[in-house]
Amino acid sequence: MDNDEIYLVTEIVEINKKKRRIYINYDSAFSLYVGEVRKYKIKKDLPIDKEIYDEIVNEILPKRAKLRAMNLLKDRDLTEHSLRGKLKEGYYPEDSIRIAIEYVKSYGYIDDRRYAQNYVNFKSVSKSRYQIKNLLLQKGLDKDLISEVCDEYYENSDNNENSESKLIEKLISKRKVDIINITREDKSKLLGYLTRRGFRIDLINGVISEIVNK
Repeated sequence: MDNDEIYLVTEIVEINKKKRRIYINYDSAFSLYVGEVRKYKIKKDLPIDKEIYDEIVNEILPKRAKLRAMNLLKDRDLTEHSLRGKLKEGYYPEDSIRIAIEYVKSYGYIDDRRYAQNYVNFKSVSKSRYQIKNLLLQKGLDKDLISEVCDEYYENSDNNENSESKLIEKLISKRKVDIINITREDKSKLLGYLTRRGFRIDLINGVISEIVNK
């Protein structure tokens, strides 16, 4: 907004008993506590003084967004995408969200690579590589970063594809399938079950062969 722009309050919407969403020039601008709305004499159809507007968007909201980000990260890791989404839910302006994310990043409180590495390590015992990739994509992580982290994990000599092979064997065991005497129909059902979970057909057949040859 330039120096000559009028900051006209065009709507004030109740979020809850304590907060209000402020619309300026017909666009959602930010949310404030009821006490702040009163303090700054913010009223519908009246302009906000530029000094007050600057204080809100350049001082109050960035500081509040930082604190909110820290509180969100206190109990669990979040991706940058998830944190951004949660701050948007609080109606923080984009500049405040950017400042808050840069702040927590500078202290290492969010790190998408670390998040992906921990996620792959934890989920690899119960989900296929394909499922893990899709879940991380849903969390807003970069596709190339996900592929890189998965490649590092599964190519590691201590992990490699044995982790997926062991998982396939565990899933077969849970279904109580007699692999040695399995019928063609039951094998087809088993293959369908495992491929739907994202396992490669060659890997599944390899595990089945190992079980048969034990």
